[in-house]
Amino acid sequence: MGGLSIFLSLKKMLPNENFLYLADQKNCPYGSKREFQIKKLSFQNTKFLVSKNCKLIVIACNTATTLAIDYLRTKLPQLVFIGVVPPLKPASRTTKTGHILLLSTRATQKSRYLKKLINDFASNKIVYNISCSGLVELIERGETKGMKIKKLLKNFLKTALQDKKIDVVITGCTHYYFIKKSLINLLGNKLTFIDPNSAVGCQVRRVLRCKKLFCRKRNKDLFFTTGNPLLFEKSFEKLMGFKIKAKKIKMV
Repeated sequence: MGGLSIFLSLKKMLPNENFLYLADQKNCPYGSKREFQIKKLSFQNTKFLVSKNCKLIVIACNTATTLAIDYLRTKLPQLVFIGVVPPLKPASRTTKTGHILLLSTRATQKSRYLKKLINDFASNKIVYNISCSGLVELIERGETKGMKIKKLLKNFLKTALQDKKIDVVITGCTHYYFIKKSLINLLGNKLTFIDPNSAVGCQVRRVLRCKKLFCRKRNKDLFFTTGNPLLFEKSFEKLMGFKIKAKKIKMV
């Protein structure tokens, strides 16, 4: 469900495009999986999208991007992939204290990709690189506030909460966009919250313009899940505020 935060941004920036959304709920969360599993699942998902003639593929997941996008580009060089990565570059420009809180999944937290991002753009900053196991599962059910969320955040942010100099919070998991209010309530209002959503939208628009791929005929958006479509629809409505119909697909 985390990719819906990216979908929301893309819909606002590109209202005339047709979107096909695939939620791999059967295998969620990706953050606790090993690299070879994430690559395999990402490749399977991509094959489905290719079968639907997608002209551009957005990997709306930090974990899949950091661990699988290079693999996918090598395996399928004819396709255009755009990924999602933690916005460390803008965070480094924004922070006044040099103290940054980065929230991600365990797989993203430990990835070589993220370590390189931190080294390239925030080597002279204090970065709290924290994974928050359990949050994704709650957000998948449409839960974005309440005691369960608050308890998990307090548990994982024990060290960070003691540092009153943190002035920028960035997301390394697309799910965490939906708990922005809970994070701000816990950490305080004097924070800048940065997510990658608008940057992804700008990149998609730039690529479509460059390759002359803008949609000529608006049709409709399609939603697919590898899990239970009724549960997907229920969580979708909770997170997005409107209803859709989803179809279940079975991966080979």
